[in-house]
Amino acid sequence: MSIYTDLTLVLVSYKSREKIKKLIKNISPNIKIVIIDNSEDKKIINDFKYSKNIEVFLKKNIGYGAAVNFAKSKIQTKYFLLCNPDLENLDDNKIISFYEIGNKLYPNFLALGPNFELTNSTIKNSYEIKSKISGSCMFFNSYNFDNLGGFDENFFLYFEEDDLCKRGNKKKMFSYKINNIYINHNIGTSVSFENEIQLKKLKELTLWHFIWSKFYFYKKHYGKLISIIIFFPTILRTLFKIFYTTIINNKEKNRKYKVRLSGLLSSITGKKSFKRI
Repeated sequence: MSIYTDLTLVLVSYKSREKIKKLIKNISPNIKIVIIDNSEDKKIINDFKYSKNIEVFLKKNIGYGAAVNFAKSKIQTKYFLLCNPDLENLDDNKIISFYEIGNKLYPNFLALGPNFELTNSTIKNSYEIKSKISGSCMFFNSYNFDNLGGFDENFFLYFEEDDLCKRGNKKKMFSYKINNIYINHNIGTSVSFENEIQLKKLKELTLWHFIWSKFYFYKKHYGKLISIIIFFPTILRTLFKIFYTTIINNKEKNRKYKVRLSGLLSSITGKKSFKRI
């Protein structure tokens, strides 16, 4: 067996064509790649129609975790490497390092993640158990990912990796940070937008889903009552800020706090993570 038969690279795109094309430039054409495009952008199919190692699936905006679960249903490899389109300096050498450490730890791990801080670490294959790792780059043991049921699709954005790692820890399927694999994450640049209106809508979407998912995560793992107690100060602060920005007529910030409150109350009352652009 080899990395070319054991590994699939999984990319989730939402208006991220150019980022994805840039990301995979340094990846061997022998590595299988599955792209899930959540914006149903048919142009991305044309971009890779002559690439035999790349499969593209168009989906309605189903969310990050659901897109990854769908991708996993299409692959049979021992491992898969999940990457955000806004990662930089990913290359074959780093993927091989993930693969070698994965083989060393197999089957007793859930996921491996890189070091996002540039350090002077020279210890080969040094790694450490972490309670959670970033969802922007996760090298998964496919069997353990499936054993946990994959990502919880109730999360549309944010905290799906926190939840998965926490469930894995409970079953002694640990996640590791690989200290000597450095990858730069240019956070928040995956999505291409055409104008300021689209950018504003995107910011509101992420704000709404972040607080929705955060409360849902706490409710799932610690219970609703404890979660409400934890978030009660947030509710009071947000209500005060809505009142204050109304008085001073700051419409932009007033809108921001109302969006945050809407996401939190929707999660508290058990509504789905429904907000879309």
